[in-house]
Amino acid sequence: MTTKKAATFYGHPVAFEQDVDFNTLVPADYNPRVDLQPDDIEYQQLRASVERWGVVEPLVVNAHEGRERVIVGGHQRWKVCLDLGYDHGPVMWVNLDLHDEKALNLALNKVQGQWDEDVLAGLLEELRAVDFELNVAGFSEAEVRAILDDVGGYGVPPSTEDLKQAHGEALPDDFCVLTLDDEQSWTMTAAAVCFTSRWNLAGKVGLNLNEIHQPVPGYEDKVAGAVNHLINRLGTDQVLRRSNWTLLDTDELHLPEPPDSTAPAEDVWDLKWLRIERQCLRRLPVTEAVIFTIDTRVYRVDELDPAARRSLHEAVKAAPRDISAYKGWPTQSAGQKRD
Repeated sequence: MTTKKAATFYGHPVAFEQDVDFNTLVPADYNPRVDLQPDDIEYQQLRASVERWGVVEPLVVNAHEGRERVIVGGHQRWKVCLDLGYDHGPVMWVNLDLHDEKALNLALNKVQGQWDEDVLAGLLEELRAVDFELNVAGFSEAEVRAILDDVGGYGVPPSTEDLKQAHGEALPDDFCVLTLDDEQSWTMTAAAVCFTSRWNLAGKVGLNLNEIHQPVPGYEDKVAGAVNHLINRLGTDQVLRRSNWTLLDTDELHLPEPPDSTAPAEDVWDLKWLRIERQCLRRLPVTEAVIFTIDTRVYRVDELDPAARRSLHEAVKAAPRDISAYKGWPTQSAGQKRD
């Protein structure tokens, strides 16, 4: 049963209706807010809130001639409700021409209050103490800890695991943290790596670069010195970029097992996938730790330009036998010279 109450607010006609069919509403095609997707954290928080409390804040919808049923405010709540199957809910009707409608849309998106941080921290700490799930209120655990830490006197400093999780959720790339140990060797002290390429993260944390790259043929003798020199000279205003590639017989991104744990490819044509890692090194200004980020992409070899495909295959065939074995490439033709 729907109830509708008409009124004026400082001369502006408004009407509240309790039960409106959301399927009949139309989103504003100019709405400047980002259209949230189900994988977005904000979308998930809003969904959790609607699931717990329902639609407690009405949508704002226009009833003006020519703009009938256009949503002015509440686009994201409307989308979440439809996704959840909640097809009816409360609406505040307004009667505005197009210019006023757009101005109100901006105001509803822009006008927000400021937090009294001490009061906010106290509320968060109180709810947290009774194990209330703050995600439904729009606060992730990382945000809660940051707020409590900023005001001081509340909560405890975030743990290393909390920081790694927060950064891992915020950054699209995999990343490793390198710091100097007592012997002045660069050591991996923390990491969030989802897409390892023939190595296992658990077995690498705590090792220095030489130990991490021990399986790589010739690394310590031929490469280690140059790598250490580059990292040592890296400034806080610089970004060192490089790309790394290999050919694989799988498009799996997460490959924690070393090449010698599986049978190598028998023929170069079995390597149907090109894996490219775009890597960056940055030095942090305060701790001087170095952040190593990895953006991994996989492409079908048969979709590449024929000349590029031929060049890759020739490089595989020309690779030294120890490199071919390390990468899981066929070794019977390893070391062949290119034509």
